[in-house]
Amino acid sequence: MQTKLHALSEKHAAIWTKKLLHNFMKNLEGEHSRSYLQTLEESLEQNLTLGEEGDQWQDLISVMRSELLPFFESKSMIMKAESLWHQSRVLIDTHALKLEEKQRLRIEHRNVALLEMSEALMSSSSR
Repeated sequence: MQTKLHALSEKHAAIWTKKLLHNFMKNLEGEHSRSYLQTLEESLEQNLTLGEEGDQWQDLISVMRSELLPFFESKSMIMKAESLWHQSRVLIDTHALKLEEKQRLRIEHRNVALLEMSEALMSSSSR
């Protein structure tokens, strides 16, 4: 799973992966019902701002699912796991969209600033 977090250092990826797996299993066992999603959200907030792409996080969820699903025997455990993975995907998409919007706004502000500078230069040179 750690190889899917390309932009993170191996050590950093290992730490987040370990935290995610630990809290995922705690959630399935009924402990701390939001700890997994909170850990994922913290990781996304920290790492998506570092240029991490949402696709890599989606890949991580896919790998988690394919690696862990065969070990769940009860239907209720499978349903809980599938629900957590679905919520994970929604959370990842939400964070990726927010980041894209921030980047779009940043570019838009730069373009406005450049336009204003260009207009100021043109008006001062025409005098």
